[in-house]
Formats: sequence, structure tokens, C-alpha cells
Amino acid sequence: MDWLWQAARLGANVGPNRRTKDYHSKFNRKECVNFVPAPVNPSEPEICYCGLYEREHANPTTGFHPIHSRRFALHEPFTVLNLQKSIKRATTPGGKWHQDRDIKEFPTDAYGMLFFKQEPKGSDCRFFKVAHYIRLSDETRIWRSPRGDPSVLQLLVGTWNLLEPEHPKLVISFAGDEERFSLEGAKKKTFMAGLIRAVESTNAWLLTDGSDAGISKVVGQTVNEMQTTIKTDGRLMPYIKCIGVTSYGSCRNKDSLVNAEELTENEQNEQKHFYDTTRTPGQVAKIALNGDHTHFLLVDDGFHNSLSSADSFRSRLEEAIQKTMPEGLDIPVVMLLLDGSLRAIDRCLKALRRRVPVVVVQGSGRAADLIADAVLNHDPTKSDDGALKEIMSKVPIYIDDLDDHKHMECAKKVLECCRTGNKITVYDIDRDSNMDKAILSALLTGTADPEDELRLALEWDRPDVAESSIFPQIDDNADLRGIMKQALREEKTDFVDLLISWGFDIKRFLTVEELRKLYNLPEPKVHLKMLLHHSSEEDQITLSDIDKLLKKVVGAHVHTLYHDRNKGKQFSSSLVNVHFEDPYMELFIWAILTRRNKLADFLWEITSFPLSAAVVATCIYNGILASLTDTDLRTESQDMKDMFEEKAIELSDLGYRKSYNNAVSLMQQRYSRWGGLDILELAMVGQDMRFVSSPSARADEIQRWTNVRRKFWSRILYRILLFVAHCFLVLFNLDETPTILEGILAIIVTSEAIEKMIQMAQTTQRIGNSAWHWYDTGLLVVFLSAFVLRSIPWIPDFGYVLYALCAPLFSLRLLRFFYVWPRLGSKILIFVYMVPRMVEFLIFLLLFVLGYGIATRVLVSHTCQNREYLNFSLRSLIDFISEVIFFPYWQMFGELQLDSLEASNLTTCKGEKGHWRWLTSCDPCEEVVNRAQPVIYDFFAKGLLAVYLLISNVLLLNLIIAIFTTIYERVQTRSIEHWNYEMHRLTREYENKPVVPPPFGLLAYVWRGIWLTCCQQRGKELDPAEVEVCDETDVWLSQFERQQVRSYNLMRSMSGETSLENTLLRLNKMIESLPTLINRGLRRDDPTTLQRPQTMADEYHHYRGKPASFSDRILGKTNHLDQFLESQILGRSFKVLQSTTTYQSRDATTSLAEMVGKSFGVLKQMALEVNFWAPTCTDHRPDRRTHRGGRTSCLTGCTRLQEGQG
Repeated sequence: MDWLWQAARLGANVGPNRRTKDYHSKFNRKECVNFVPAPVNPSEPEICYCGLYEREHANPTTGFHPIHSRRFALHEPFTVLNLQKSIKRATTPGGKWHQDRDIKEFPTDAYGMLFFKQEPKGSDCRFFKVAHYIRLSDETRIWRSPRGDPSVLQLLVGTWNLLEPEHPKLVISFAGDEERFSLEGAKKKTFMAGLIRAVESTNAWLLTDGSDAGISKVVGQTVNEMQTTIKTDGRLMPYIKCIGVTSYGSCRNKDSLVNAEELTENEQNEQKHFYDTTRTPGQVAKIALNGDHTHFLLVDDGFHNSLSSADSFRSRLEEAIQKTMPEGLDIPVVMLLLDGSLRAIDRCLKALRRRVPVVVVQGSGRAADLIADAVLNHDPTKSDDGALKEIMSKVPIYIDDLDDHKHMECAKKVLECCRTGNKITVYDIDRDSNMDKAILSALLTGTADPEDELRLALEWDRPDVAESSIFPQIDDNADLRGIMKQALREEKTDFVDLLISWGFDIKRFLTVEELRKLYNLPEPKVHLKMLLHHSSEEDQITLSDIDKLLKKVVGAHVHTLYHDRNKGKQFSSSLVNVHFEDPYMELFIWAILTRRNKLADFLWEITSFPLSAAVVATCIYNGILASLTDTDLRTESQDMKDMFEEKAIELSDLGYRKSYNNAVSLMQQRYSRWGGLDILELAMVGQDMRFVSSPSARADEIQRWTNVRRKFWSRILYRILLFVAHCFLVLFNLDETPTILEGILAIIVTSEAIEKMIQMAQTTQRIGNSAWHWYDTGLLVVFLSAFVLRSIPWIPDFGYVLYALCAPLFSLRLLRFFYVWPRLGSKILIFVYMVPRMVEFLIFLLLFVLGYGIATRVLVSHTCQNREYLNFSLRSLIDFISEVIFFPYWQMFGELQLDSLEASNLTTCKGEKGHWRWLTSCDPCEEVVNRAQPVIYDFFAKGLLAVYLLISNVLLLNLIIAIFTTIYERVQTRSIEHWNYEMHRLTREYENKPVVPPPFGLLAYVWRGIWLTCCQQRGKELDPAEVEVCDETDVWLSQFERQQVRSYNLMRSMSGETSLENTLLRLNKMIESLPTLINRGLRRDDPTTLQRPQTMADEYHHYRGKPASFSDRILGKTNHLDQFLESQILGRSFKVLQSTTTYQSRDATTSLAEMVGKSFGVLKQMALEVNFWAPTCTDHRPDRRTHRGGRTSCLTGCTRLQEGQG
């Protein structure tokens, strides 16, 4: 978009801050100092050999030009100069003009910032595009000099800072025709798309001739599509660098480029040159500069209306750019040839001579098609004369504006290009849409080292080229670790896959040292520093830090190689060359923690245990969600968590359908690395409710529930008896001293508390964080506190209160047992989820209640009355809370008590009025008097009540209703998932409980401890055969997982290939290529097109004698169908994937079917028209040897129906 980067308006700080006059002034320009009339038409004014009139020549001594004295002001852009003053003619021996003698160099007078006015169509906004430019001699040094002499490369790098912010990996130079160039329609789209991909993947510089016509204009339009602005060191710079190398003498309105001499140095550095691209009436046709370019090198050879010097200068610049440092920039250069004439062929030949590879775009016309034809059909064994004669016969077919002499010159240059055919890559724009691949292939022709070629393909992200052309040349012992590390760092998953498929040993590559280096890559990792709580950016991330993080987010992590605690850059010598057993899992965790999501998705498929890896990923992402507050990061983490949970569900479902026993075994397999947790325990840590509700998880839960059902019912009986006993105690058996029943209940509750502590210690912390665990803990604490307070003689009342509070707590505890019924369980879950939100709301409500209560107390009572609450007794404290909090709380529910707000006499201290005191005494009043309450108190008290009731009853109560409604809808829509999740938690809880209830359960724990101790002693002497069986089981289950991953990938690929969207896209592509195929077929059948293929349509019109509407109708229908398909694909096709009901999906599928039917209808009509307008066989002779369903073919090859057929 234009306004995204060229919004640098007047006064903006654009471009390099080192564009000083000192460096620019080191460059020279060329001026003709001697006017010698050239032989021209006598009726025309005299003009010099340099192309200037006499009055336009510079002073031979000072180089002063009359344009300087008449330079327009800075704020008068687009002024046309009227130069009438003549210059004294210099005398030369013999009156002859000579270039070396009469053209001299002077300091350059044109440089700075060039502003192009932009007025977008349909918008009133006006802005300027900014470009840097300089006028310099064609003999200017280009290579960088060690002595610091001025050079073009130093100007580009040191002054214009073109290497910022990222070093380019490629320079693309364009050659083509600037007048007759035409690239429209699908070809233009293909070219622009390929160029965008090439520039985005390599940050390439673009070199053109800078004109506002032809190929340079198309390149400028492409730059405009993808250009952005960046800020480097406080300066705005364009991200895409498009450099125009133009002849200064051929520029239009070049007088506006010259600096004014009357200005100071600082003013010259900051002056703005406004450039007008329009042509002045009566002006000779010259080149206008294109406003989409970012920099211009205006090459000056002293001549005007000459382009040869700019071409030579550009060839030297290309050679210098690809020259190795320090003289060059060591950046590869490739040339693209499109269309063009003899000049473009000459540019191509100059590039080849300087070892610059060339990509010839076949199908762009003229010179490009000529060279492509010659290269593809070149026979090295043929003699030069024969090859030259063959090329000569093709020159007039492709280029029709050359005379006979130019034909021979053109043929010789084309033949020389063919001899360097290994540097030429032919790209057919009609058949192939990957122009960036052709550019990469051209670069590979100039590289000798296969590893360098592979690195270049990696930078371009073209694994297809690497697999087909590079890998077969790489030695088996080649060191590709650097390329693998770069592919991992840049998240090039296709290259990682390609390296692994070609035998790269990832286990040998990933050592402890290498993994730590990966965690400390220089890419931004602020979120990882926040997760690790690193305060300094200089702190090195160790594997011990990652171990702590994994323990935090997963609940447990056991790995002996994650214990390197050295914070320095040096690694522990004992861990440097140690390799990991499962390197893919380590890279998978690294990719997740460093936000390389695409790479994590790829690595997941090749881990040893994909199912557990997917669930562990959900745990990590869930931990990131709980630890960070950044909105974008949380959204990204939630999306990735959902994606890996979906993968886990797909794998488990595939395994369940294939083998019930294997699927359940996968659910029950425990992983020592994750603290002995199994899949479902990890899923509970990650809060994967959908996975816990999958068929495999439900099957495992059913098995476990069958085993714990007896425990469950015994615990229900225990809870009911405990509740009945407590009710009997508080209603009938409470005395001033503790009773026997109270003591028995205290023993039972104490044993249950001990059991609860043991259970929470044995369970992973994040799994045990159920609301009912904390509820049980609170209940036990309240009951034991009541028992203790009852035992203290002087505060037994608090014990009674706490015992009373235990009654509803014991009663509500029975709700836990209703979870086994889905209907009741889901409702209880809604209630449980609402409680925390209600607590938050009460805290919020308390602020309003407290504020209103204090304000009302101030208006209806006097300080003397309030002072009575400061005697620090329990009764006074309760009364004060009742007045300030409970009184407004009951008013919210309708107990208004308006009598308390009526006007009445207030009791106050006698003698208190009449003098000032800093602090009122807290002593009670001894002598009181009555005085009337002001009326304003009564008014404001009732007004506050009205506002308070409005806020509390309307705003706050509706707020809590909305919150509860949201919770209800959220849980109700996924009630089965929530119920399965809690049911699984309940099952796991009762698995760890003894069969007998407290207090006898403690004996079971003692016996379990003795048994575990014996098992540990036995484990030290475990039979190797048993260990082997365990290992075989792990391997067998791992193979089963891998098999499901392959099935999952196969299903995903098949669904992608057979989707309606992809089918329609392929249909659209086929329709786009149909006119080209038809034209090629007609060209092949028409003998007249063999001589003039570029005018095939016109010749076909004369050949048939029919109106030339055939191709128009074909193209019209194709364009109509193209637009129709694009709108339908974008508007309708994705409705199938987004539909949530059967009817919506059916409607979407029906609409897509109608679209496909209409598309094929248009194709059929096009085919009928092609058959109707095809050349008719004048001598139809049936071939009886062939018979195709009623149709007989002709001996001449036509397929016309015989009379009477059809």
C-alpha cells in the first residue's frame, strides 16, 4: 500500500542521517564545455555533438552552469526554466569536437532527496514518495577502496545504509524493453507473485533503469505492493531497496534535480527536490523517473539522450556487488530478461561475460523468447555458421523492428549467449508459476560447492530444488550440522524433514551443549525469560532452568541431563558431548518454549511417543496461559493447546477403533520422565477436558470405576453416618464440657485429616488442586478448631459457633457423591464454578455497602453517639458492624427501615460547640443536650439511599446474574466433558484411598508403607527378564502409537486432496491455462503462424476468414468464470468447514455443487466453440479402422462428424 511507507511527508526524518555534503561532493559530474554544431537539418536549431544547445553549455573553467543562477526556490516545485542566456564559445584547434577533450568532470551538483507527488485515485489524500539520488560520472570508481576513495559501493553501504536492517542475500537486475514492453493479465500476476516471493525470502535488492515505463514500472508496482517502512536508529527507511541506474542526460525534467548554489551547506543537505513525471509540451521524449524506486544513480557521461553509458555502468556495478569482500559486497546477482530488443540482448550478453547468471522469461515476448528458443534448441555439435544461420532465420520472427544489418548483429550476440548456456535458465511463465525457483536454479549454476548450494536453497526455502539438484551431489560424510541448526533456528520444517530423510543423524547432532546453545539463540525470547523469572537479559538459560520450568507446568520432570547449573557460557565438561536418548522430544520441547509452533507441529510427528508428547504440549501451553498476561501470547498458546489436544484425541480415537486393548494400555502407560504419570493424569494437569472425554479415556475410566466402586459406597455410608452423628451432637449432646461422642468424632476427623495430608502428598500437586480438596481441608480445620475452643473454659462460645457452622459444611459435602449421576453432576459443577465468582462479587459489593453505610451513619448520628462504639468490647464491635454493613445490606433486599432516616433531635455534648480542637476526645459525654437535626441531612440521607438501591439492585445484581448466566451456558454446552473430567478426578481420588473409612484407613496406609519398602528392596534385585518385558511393552506401545500417527497423516492428506476447496482451486487453475493451451494448439496447427508467432491471433483471423471474436469470447468466458470461482471459493466454500449443523453443511455442499456444475457448463460451452471454430477438414475421408462410439475419425486426423451422425 502506498501510504504504508511513502507517508514520509515534508519535514519527515527520512533516510540516512549521514547524507552529508562532504561525501556527496567527492563525486563528479560531466559537462560539455565546447559547443561544436553537429550536422543536422538546416531548418532546426544548431545542436552540439553532446546533445545540448549552445546556451546550455557549462563554463569551461569553473563548470558553472547557467541553470544555477536561475535555480527555482525550494517551495516552487515543477518550475520550468527559460534559459536564454548564451555562453561564450570555447575555441578548439581545427574546430572539431572530441569527447575526451571537450567533456570535463566537475564536482557533482545534483544529490539529496527526491519527492514524487502522489494522488491516489478516489482519495483526497496527497503525499510524497521519497527517494535518494545522486548524479555521478560514468567513470566513477565502483569497488570499495582501502584508501577511502569515493566509490559507489561505499555510497550505498556507508551513506545510504542499504545494508540495514538486514543484509540482502540476493540482487536481482532486470533487463527488457522500456517502450514496447507488455506484460498483462495472468502473466503479470505470475511475475509479480514470483518476484514478491523472491524478495521476501532473500531481502533482495532490485536493479532497474529507473524509468516510469516498461519493466521498470512493473517492478515499481510490485515494490509498491509489498513495501513497508522500518525505523532504524530513529530514521525511517524503506524495507525493500529498489535502485534505478539511469542515464542523467536522458532524464526528463532534470533541471529540478540540481542543487541551488545560493544555499548554505546545511540548507543544501536538507533541501527537498520535487520531481514532476509529466512531459512538458514541446519537450523531447525522455525518461521519467519512477516514484516507486527508493534510490537513483544518475549516470552522467556528458552526452544527452544516450543510454549506453548507464548500461555499462550497471554491468560494472553488478560485477562489483558480487565480488568478494572487502572490495565488493559478496552478494550474488542474477539478471531477469523479459521481452526486450537488441539493447536487452546486449545487456544480457554483458552480464554473462561478467559471470552473472541470467533467467530468461519465456513467454514475455521478443528478445526473451528469441534467446529461450535459441538456448533450448542449441546444438553444440553444429558449426558456427549453421547455428548462426538458424538463429538468423528466427530473429525476424521474434523481433520485427530491426534492419538486415541489425539482424546479423543480433544473431551473433544470441549465439554468444547460447555458448554460455550453462549460465542461462529458461523460465516458461505460461506453464510454471514458480519464478523464484527459476531464480534459485540460476544462482545454483554459478556455485561449485554443493554445501554452499544447499545453504543458498535453505535461505530461499526451496527444499524441492535441494532434493532434486543438490542432495545427490553431497558426500555422505559432509558436515551438515550448521545447516540443520540454521533450519531449526529459522523454522524451515521442510528442510529439517529433508535432512532427516537423507540420513542426517539427529541424535549425534543434539548434545547437551548444542541444546543449551539452542535455548540461548539471539532471537527475542522475552516470554521465556519471564517464565524463568530471569531479571537480566545477560543471564544464560541453563537446562536446569528448563527442568524447573517443566516441573512447574507439568507437575513433575525427571531427567539426569537437565542438571547443568552453570550460568556462564562455558558448559560442564562432563555434559558437553553427551547425547539424548530421544532427541526429537528435546527439540519438540525447545520448539514449544521458544514459540516455534510450526516446527513443534512437525517434530511432534517423529517423537518416540507422539500421544504423550501431544498431551505434554497441552500441559506446557496451559502453564504458559497461567503464567503470562500478554494477550497475543495467550491467544497463540490457547490455539496451540487446542491443536495438540485435537491431535491427541485423533490418535486415541484411531487406536480405539483399531484395538480396544491397545488403546486402553496407552491410557494406562506411565512415563518415568514425567514423574510416573500416565496419559490421563497428564491430561488432567493440562485441563484437557475433551481428551478426557474421548472413547479411550472413558474406557479406562470405566475399568478404574469398576475397581473403586466398593470404596465409593463405603465412603458414602461413612459420610452419612458422620453427618448424622454431628447433627445429634450439636442438637442433643453438647454440654459445657466435651462429651464422649464429641471425643469419638474428634478422633475420626483427626484420622481423616491425617489421611487427607497423606493423599495430597502422594498426588501430583496440580492434579490434586480440586475444589473439594480445599473444601475438605476447611471442614476439618473448622471442626478441629471447634473441638479445641470447646476445651478452653473461658472461650467456649466460639466453639459452639464453629460447631454450628460445621453442620451445613457436612451437609454440602454430600454433594460430592452426586457426581456419579450425569444430570445431577453437571448441575453441581455449575454450582461449584459459580462459588468463586460469587466471592469475587461479594468483595466488589462490600465496597459499595461499606461506603454507603458509613455515609448514612454520618448523616443520622452524631460523633458523640459513634464514640460509644470505641469501648473495645465485643458487643460494641458487633453493633457497629450491624449498623455500617448489615443495615445497608438488608436495605438492598427490601428492608429499607426509613424511620431511621427521619429527621429527629440529635444528642450531643454540652459545651462542645464554640471552640476549636485538633482531635475530639474519645471520652463518653457526661452532660448532653438535644438539638434539632438539619433538614439537609434528611434530604441527603434519602438521596444516598435512592442512588445506593439503584446501583445495588439494578447494576450489581444484574451483573452477577449475567456472570452466572455465562457460567451456566459455558458449562451446560460442554456438560458431558466437564462431568467426565470431574468423574475421572473422582475415580483417581478413590483409587488412592483405602477400602475402609477413617479411622481404620490409617492402618491401611501403615501396611501400604511397609509393602512399598519391601518392594523397593526387591526392586534392587529385579530379574532382568522382568525388565526386558517392561522394555518390550514400551517398544510395542511406541510402535502402536507410530502406526496411528501414520494413519492420522494419511487421513489428513486424503482429506486435503479431496476437499471441495482444493478441487475448485485446481479447476480454477485449469481454466486459467485453457486460453494458452488453445492458442498453442492453434499455433501448432496453423502453418502461417510458424513465421510470425507473435501475431498469431491476427493471422488466424485472416486464415479462417471469420470474425476475430473467437479468442475474445474464450477469454471473456474464462475471465467471467475466474471471477465467479474466486468469489465463490472465498465466499462459500469454507462454509462447509465452518458449518455446525447437518442442514448448514448440506446447504453449503449444495451451493458448491451448483458452482461446480456451472463451471463445467462454461467449460463445455468453450469446448463446443473451439470445436465449431476449429479449421475444417476440406477432404474428409473416414478411417474405417477406428470406431469411437458412433464417431469415425478421418484419415487426415480431423474428428468431424459424418453426415447423419449426431
